[in-house]
Amino acid sequence: MAIINPRKKFNFRINILPLPIIPTFSVQMVTLGESAIDITEHGFGNTIHKTGGLIKVGNLTLERLLEGETSLVSTALWQWHWKVQNPVTQTGGNPIDYKRVIKIDELAVGLGDPIALNTWFAIGAWPATINGREFDRTSSDNLVDSVEFAIDYLTQDVEAAGVFIPLP
Repeated sequence: MAIINPRKKFNFRINILPLPIIPTFSVQMVTLGESAIDITEHGFGNTIHKTGGLIKVGNLTLERLLEGETSLVSTALWQWHWKVQNPVTQTGGNPIDYKRVIKIDELAVGLGDPIALNTWFAIGAWPATINGREFDRTSSDNLVDSVEFAIDYLTQDVEAAGVFIPLP
């Protein structure tokens, strides 16, 4: 019997909570940003002690949205993007109105219904960069190839992180 690779194309299911206007969708690649804690040095006499300083979390990148879902997802992502900073009205949104939680499930498929191998939560997420588009009549590429989200932090246990997800 052949071994089935549980990590093939479109094996990442994305839920944006609580945005019911954006349905659950799949992507080929997910890049979780690095998480680094600054080292703060304190000294007394001739001894330096190191303690943890500010935490810096890199951005979350979703690449290659599954074709067929991209039309609705693309429109909703652009609307969300303009909630952060709107170039027409030249106003910025309130972070409480545009920051969301993104749930990322890494799926094992090929053995019946997909099951989640790992689940990550990106807390305080908002779309910082949506890739530019290339229109080509001879191609059937996805409408959105990648979206980069600014996030506050990553966790695998949303309840332990004390995150409250309000209902829409």
